[in-house]
Amino acid sequence: MYYKKSITPQIADTNATRHIDHLAYADWFDRVRVYLYREMDPTLKFFPRGLVVVTTTVFYRCEASVLEDVEIRVWVKKIGRKSFEVQQDAWQRGRCCAQCRTVFCGFNRETRTSEVLSDEYRAVLEKYLWHEDIED
Repeated sequence: MYYKKSITPQIADTNATRHIDHLAYADWFDRVRVYLYREMDPTLKFFPRGLVVVTTTVFYRCEASVLEDVEIRVWVKKIGRKSFEVQQDAWQRGRCCAQCRTVFCGFNRETRTSEVLSDEYRAVLEKYLWHEDIED
């Protein structure tokens, strides 16, 4: 299963060529991931158990325009013992414009060390576990 949210591009999201700037995608992907965070911890405090981003990679596939909404699709690609990978796609006009892969690690904010993902986090992640890239 995946979830999706629509983003309405702003003029500030464009570059000199009037296409969506690469930095806008990173911002959009981050803003949409917050829905996953809220399912894991509705308070968004993540204390003492938390998460840290280990890596984020964005792949740009084609240009997008400020004239139409962009649909961000989110799912979990892998779940390990201490980490998991989230995949996101940005779609506009039936085309995947960009993809993002983000790896998170369980993290204890008190001890400042990585830790095994809790059963509660794992239950949320498993709801969105998908092994294939999504294509329409």
